[in-house]
Amino acid sequence: MTMAADDSRMPLAIRVIKESGRLELDWADGQITGVTHSALRKHCRCGECVARRRVHGDISVVAGIRVVEVTPYGANAVRLTFSDGHGRGIYPFAWLQYLSTQP
Repeated sequence: MTMAADDSRMPLAIRVIKESGRLELDWADGQITGVTHSALRKHCRCGECVARRRVHGDISVVAGIRVVEVTPYGANAVRLTFSDGHGRGIYPFAWLQYLSTQP
């Protein structure tokens, strides 16, 4: 899977919009992208979730899942913690931008 964004690109701001269940990112070029909390949880790249998708083909996400914490992880990523307690996924900014272009 090819990601369109440059891995060195860093957002100017990250907002958790709990009411609508979206994570929004503001980029230096003026672009604002967003990804639903549900899509973020469903596409977690941690080892456990990757293995689960290999076996089951998809990850079941509870209705109303929310991002409850965003923690910087190095220069190019964040760690997201979800309302279901899952908090092992590392989300590079390029991956977040890629997810924001998916239906």
